[in-house]
Amino acid sequence: MRIPTGLRSFLSLREVAQTISDMGKAISLGWGVDHRPDGTHKFSWVDVAHDATRYTGGGTMTWGVTSDDQKLLAYRIVGDTCEVQWRIERSDVGGGSTQLNIRLPDGIRPTKRSPGVHYYDDAGTEGIGLARLNAELTQINLYKYNSASNWTLTTSDNTWTEGTITFPITQ
Repeated sequence: MRIPTGLRSFLSLREVAQTISDMGKAISLGWGVDHRPDGTHKFSWVDVAHDATRYTGGGTMTWGVTSDDQKLLAYRIVGDTCEVQWRIERSDVGGGSTQLNIRLPDGIRPTKRSPGVHYYDDAGTEGIGLARLNAELTQINLYKYNSASNWTLTTSDNTWTEGTITFPITQ
């Protein structure tokens, strides 16, 4: 028995169901979006491998982040918006500057500066600080609650930060 649909004829309902499933997969691939079994969008997080050169300090300051220190660096893209999350534990800071920097992963290109927030522990002093994209839109700058305050020189694995920032991107 043929089942007419207006597009073409199918030999069975199974063939109709398979064609619909294939169309859904093709649409999903075209949009670059995964779907849950119920059909809702799933925007997966992309884990970023450790790269010591990704972490720097402002000016001549250094920020030593080992692979063991990087507990989380991940991003996800939803449409033209990117969200980045990080958690760095037990890192060291050399020199004195007001900012720590995380270079954006995988060539992500923001369209404008955007603010975020992070928790930090600076050699035993905890606080909430500003996370902001730099003027060149290539890295996240991390500041303490008083942005004029320098990060403390540490050599005992006692600089921590974790936070999130969301910003528009070009595709």
